[in-house]
Amino acid sequence: MNKPLISVIVAIYNSGENLKYLIDSILVQYFRDYELLLVDDGSTDGVTPKMCDELAEMDNRIKVFHKPNGGVSDTRNYGLDHANGTFVAFADHDDYMFPDNLQTMVEEIGDLDLLICDYTYGPRKNIHSCNRRSKKTWEVVAASSKEMTAAIPKIGYKHTNVWNQLFRRSIIEQNHLRFQNIQGEDELFSFMYLSCVMTLKRIDYVGYYWVDTPNSQGSSHKYIVEMNWISQMESIYEKIEKKYPPGDFQYILNMRIAHRLAVLCFKGYHIDSHMPFCKRIKVWNSVRQDRWLQKRIVLSKLGRNDALVLWIARLRLQFVLDPLFLLFICIRDRKLI
Repeated sequence: MNKPLISVIVAIYNSGENLKYLIDSILVQYFRDYELLLVDDGSTDGVTPKMCDELAEMDNRIKVFHKPNGGVSDTRNYGLDHANGTFVAFADHDDYMFPDNLQTMVEEIGDLDLLICDYTYGPRKNIHSCNRRSKKTWEVVAASSKEMTAAIPKIGYKHTNVWNQLFRRSIIEQNHLRFQNIQGEDELFSFMYLSCVMTLKRIDYVGYYWVDTPNSQGSSHKYIVEMNWISQMESIYEKIEKKYPPGDFQYILNMRIAHRLAVLCFKGYHIDSHMPFCKRIKVWNSVRQDRWLQKRIVLSKLGRNDALVLWIARLRLQFVLDPLFLLFICIRDRKLI
């Protein structure tokens, strides 16, 4: 099989038995014309590399790559470098793909550049008892610049993960798109891709189960994106705004950036991402100097909490309020730093 229709890329690191649940869910897909790229990112548990090799012996659609540890972005990029499919899909090593996922995604994407489906989440034990909608009750289709302007706000946060989307590989390669070694790499890649497309569809179909893993990186305050991510996202948003006619999506993008800035202000106060005073103040100053906050974001149009935080940054009140913030979060978390 030299040119499968879909390349499914899985970045793997010390996955253990959880990997088998995901792979089993992919191997029983109703749709069969795919290749499965398992990219082992230098696993050290003694179990994962062996399991990958054993799985490859079971099915000739599975291709295994072992590489030195470089992080999830580097691992996904390695998969992209070796992909042959017309389309590219991603899956996380400890999640689950419903058996009609690939078939539905291929049938729905047609000639469009991007397809986004819905997903559900919860503990692993609830996978087979979760409430999946059996019918597509609505969909968003954009096939022109005007329709894209209306569609972008409707795709919402369903567009910030790569594992519930189907990408066209030619667009990825023509625009030299790759994951960056930065926190929040999924959303950055998704919007870089969005800035390159002319047609998309979002469907109300649940095809993927995101396994809620306790103490995962995503549940930590360390996972809050930094200023360099926000600056890059602002540049991508500006590229999207230049490509499509003005519309409500510009307000949505402003709100996203404002919320990211507000959340970042408090990152250094939490026990799992604590920073000394000087670094906390540096973050506040970086937020205050952000070009979008200075020129684009209207605080009166934000939610109360975000507006309050950004007013504090603008007025430089963090110098006075910093001890109160630290005390408040310590008490709320019932921990002392």
